[in-house]
Amino acid sequence: MWHIVDRITTVIFALEIILKVIGYGLYYNGKRSFLRSYSNWLDLIVVISALTGWFLTEWSGLLSKFKIFRIVRIMRPLRIISKSEQLKITIESFNKSIPQMFSLFIISFLSYFVFGVFGIQNYKGWYWKCVMDHVDEDQIQFITDKY
Repeated sequence: MWHIVDRITTVIFALEIILKVIGYGLYYNGKRSFLRSYSNWLDLIVVISALTGWFLTEWSGLLSKFKIFRIVRIMRPLRIISKSEQLKITIESFNKSIPQMFSLFIISFLSYFVFGVFGIQNYKGWYWKCVMDHVDEDQIQFITDKY
């Protein structure tokens, strides 16, 4: 059932790309040409990977060797981002905040490292032995025999 839905959506997406190339031109027809938009590049990569996986399974049965093409289909929901201006702004702001998040990660890592070294230096040896005064001899023998 799912392979039928997959093939139908692949055909619809491929027809959309063909119509966009016919309508806008491939590359040399101005600013609105098909390959001048990164979202169209994403669409093209997703459709080519889906068609490649489809043809490999249909005619040669080599999908086990080329399962990587199926992974690229995960990017299909990213097509929604290329259609919505608000989602584009959200993703763009997220991409611009990545360097600041990396700086925050480095500062957090350094502080965890300093406190970890401090803890090891100050608390080493405090818990080096197991106090078993409250445990019966039978239980100690059971534990030592088992482990």
